This record gives sequence, structure tokens and C-alpha cells, in this order.
Amino acid sequence: MTDLGINIDQLVDSLEGFANNTSGGFLELNGKEYLIRHIGRTSSLEDLQILAITANDGQPLFLKQVAKVTFAPKVKRGDAGFNGRPAVILGIQKQPGADTIHLTKEIESALQSMKASLPQGMDEPRITFRQASFIEASINNLEHKLLLATALVTVILFLFLGNFRTTFISLMAIPLSILTTIVVFRYFELSINTMTLGGLAIAIGELVDDAVVGVENVIRRLRENRKKQNPLAPLKIVFNATLEVRSAIVYATIIIILVFLPLFALPGMEGRLFVPLGVAYITSILASTNQNSC
Repeated sequence: MTDLGINIDQLVDSLEGFANNTSGGFLELNGKEYLIRHIGRTSSLEDLQILAITANDGQPLFLKQVAKVTFAPKVKRGDAGFNGRPAVILGIQKQPGADTIHLTKEIESALQSMKASLPQGMDEPRITFRQASFIEASINNLEHKLLLATALVTVILFLFLGNFRTTFISLMAIPLSILTTIVVFRYFELSINTMTLGGLAIAIGELVDDAVVGVENVIRRLRENRKKQNPLAPLKIVFNATLEVRSAIVYATIIIILVFLPLFALPGMEGRLFVPLGVAYITSILASTNQNSC
């Protein structure tokens, strides 16, 4: 109890009830009931200063008459430091489905714009943990592996086929299949991430299989046709040679796709990780099969 007759518990109750939303009953008008709601929310310091705590002889006693009401920092709980100096550490978590790299760049841009308006004596913000760095490193590693795998496939094809033109035609299946996969992902608004790039990296060796089988059979039939007394038109030879291996290529592709279908039945986190890989792999394989058909 203070000298003004104010109980501390009464003061606490008044402060706790400040700015609460309450119901004011209802108002009946023209046979209808209209609910009355008191919106007590406020952001004005003056509203808190004139909060009536109690009344003496019919006169309200305001909070500003018994206490100094002003803005002040929150009570400090815990401590943080950086390089042996006091610091404020702020952690930012992205929402599910958000692009980590894009969000990180926006945050870095916002921090860069803050430097000119920082108070005197405050160091510029520094990023101590950047999740986007791991994603960027993974993407760079996968890009290097894609290039390395393409180079190895090129060398191996040339050694076995022994013909630059045949090797070049077979290798065209790789960029065309990857480009088709990217177009499909953009059309269906699917994410191109480390797992989808991993699926493409796995598929690199498979992308040229259909092309190698088709091109090698076409070259063999063209050579045989040139030895005939009455050779047929080259386009007809190419068409017939492609049809000869078409069923085998299609069946082989279907078998490969069936092997990857169980990935789509994985639940939980495993499914979220491996389903994009399976989608990228199957899409690229189907793209290479269609290109060989053309």
C-alpha cells in the first residue's frame, strides 16, 4: 500500500488490463442485436499515462501521477558477444518453400543499406552463419561434376566410336535433354535445387545411350547401303535403321524408369529429398529418348 492508498496488486491488475479488447454487450435496434466491442489496443504513450488506477473522492487517479511513464528498453535477458566484444545476435529463419539463396541476397542488400544510418559507435552488421553458402557450394560442386562427367563421356565415346561426327551427334543428347528438363521444371514451377542437379548428374551417362545405339545402327546401315549395287535413299536408310532399334530403346528406358518409381513412395523427409532427384532423372531420360526418336 502506497501513501496515496494504492495497492500494488491493484496497480498490476490495472496495467495487465490496459489495452485489452473487451465485449460491451449488445445494442438492440429495429429488432436486431448489434454486438458492442471495445477495441483497447493502442500504441500511444499518452494513453498509458492517463490510465485510471483508482479514484479518491470521485476523482480518478492517473498512472502518471504516481509514476514516471516513458519509453525504455526491454529488460535485458542473456548476453551475446562477437570477437570478444558485446554484440546483438539475430537469427533469421526462412518460411517453408522460400528460396534460401534469394532471401539471403535480399537480407544482405537490406543490411548494406543500413550502414549509412547506423548510430555512432555501432559496428556494421556481420553475418556469422550463412546457410546459402552451403547451397551455393553444393550447386558449384554439382556443376563441376556435370562438366567433368560430360568430358569423360566425350572421351569414352570417341575412343569406342572412333568417329568425331558420330561422337558429336551422340553428345548433342546431353545439352538438349538437360535443356528440355529445365523447360519442363519451369513450366510446372518445380524447384531446380541440389537434388535435381544431382539427378541430372546421375543421368549424364544414360542420356547418350539411346543416341549411341541409334546413331551406331544408322551408320552401320549406311555403310551396308553404299556397298549395294542399287543403294536406297539415305533418308530412308536412316528412318529404317532408327525403327530397328526403337523398340529396344523404349523398353530399356521403361525399365530404367521403373527402377526409379519407388522413390516417389518415400514418405516424410526422405521423399522431399529424393523425389526431385527422381523427377529430374526420369524427365531427362524421357527427353533423350524422344530426341533419338526424332
